Amino acid sequence: MGCISRCLTAHYDGEDGTIQELETTEVWDGDVRTIMQIEDFMQENRTGEYFGQLLAADTMLCLYVIISAWVVVMIQTRSFFIGSMTLFGILLAVPVAISFYNVVLMVKWMNPLNMLTVFLVLGVGCDDIFIMCDAWRQARILYPLDLDQRLLWTLSVAGSAMFLTSFTTAVAFFSALISNIPPLRFFGLFAGFVVVFDFLSVC
Repeated sequence: MGCISRCLTAHYDGEDGTIQELETTEVWDGDVRTIMQIEDFMQENRTGEYFGQLLAADTMLCLYVIISAWVVVMIQTRSFFIGSMTLFGILLAVPVAISFYNVVLMVKWMNPLNMLTVFLVLGVGCDDIFIMCDAWRQARILYPLDLDQRLLWTLSVAGSAMFLTSFTTAVAFFSALISNIPPLRFFGLFAGFVVVFDFLSVC
């Protein structure tokens, strides 16, 4: 026989102390149904507009970071095409990880904290590209005429370094699976796979 428990939460306005929002939560055998009763609809709209402005400002900052990383990679690789394809491959790891996270692992709960992995994958991916570019320049000195040997030496040297850094970073995030905090656990799972797919896309 199931049972119903109800919880009433009052949200107060910080300015005059009046009740702004009432939230009633009903629990029936683990099924949570939330009924929202909004008393001040105009105040809610103003709050939504404020958060919309914050989201737009943060989105622009994210674009600035991506553009800055793109310019730095182009300078390092000395190629517009290589820099653009590199950044595309790095950012491609995020939607691939989202698909794997939702479809293969069947985890439907998406934590907004997971979107911070965009900055994580930019740092890890650009670092991998810098390692590979430096190894390629060293291989050019060792094998000035043999392109095949130059490529093999670059992959053997840079590939091992990229694998070790990506492996240790992914393991560090996967270790969050032992946490009892669900947002932290799901963030570690998602971020770990982002690092894995970033390594596969860069290589």
